[in-house]
Amino acid sequence: MIFTLKTKISTALKARPELKEILPAFHPAFKKLNNPILARTLTRLVTVSDAARIAGVSKEAMLAVMNTPGMPTVFPPKPDTIATPAPPWYKPELVQILDVRPNLESGNDPFAVIIEAVRTLPKGKILELIASFEPAPMIRLLSKQGWVNWIRWEKTEKDGETKDDCHVAFWFVENEKTRKKRSKSEQIFDETRLTKKDSGWILNVRGLAPPEPMIHVLETLERTDLVLPLTIKHQRVPVMLFPRLKERGCSWEIDEHDSGVDIIINKA
Repeated sequence: MIFTLKTKISTALKARPELKEILPAFHPAFKKLNNPILARTLTRLVTVSDAARIAGVSKEAMLAVMNTPGMPTVFPPKPDTIATPAPPWYKPELVQILDVRPNLESGNDPFAVIIEAVRTLPKGKILELIASFEPAPMIRLLSKQGWVNWIRWEKTEKDGETKDDCHVAFWFVENEKTRKKRSKSEQIFDETRLTKKDSGWILNVRGLAPPEPMIHVLETLERTDLVLPLTIKHQRVPVMLFPRLKERGCSWEIDEHDSGVDIIINKA
């Protein structure tokens, strides 16, 4: 199989499992591939093009490393990051910080945390995300929904080691075009997926791509007419959902079967 810039990292890992050893040698950011939770969630979102941005190397170099048999003996150096001036819309007094470095260091996928922060961000505020690498999939996702961004890198000292941290500021530009995009993104919830039966509420999120399953579940839990239990019909075990349920004082049971997974949510 020849990989392209649009190939998902999850697809590449299935076709060439040794990339789990090659990519971390290529760049330390890819050590996360050997974390079971992050490997299962992030690799479904990251393309080869995204991975090149994360590593800070050319896309051609990334493809060469992935398509060359064996372990490369020489890796291309990471180029210096070019600083760009702050855009006119960036005003520090409007910024709300979300630092996901602790999530990444502990091996937890921050995707759900970021999505919820975006959903609950007050109108007119700026969300500034701090991560240990450039979150290319999140930038691409929010850009499609009308969010502009500004990326800068800052050096931090920790345990005697200097690290480069990525700061990404997201701001929603209100104009006719982006209002339509925001309206569309806010209408992700599909009422036909939620049904009420004598045994309780049932939400079917099978077949939806991230982050839509998480959005559907969180919006359902916020309904004033909802009476638990709520059964979520999912195609896989949504490990990133469980911390959000715990925060809401919920308990859950998991029933795995041939057609997917049922998560029965109730009061703790």
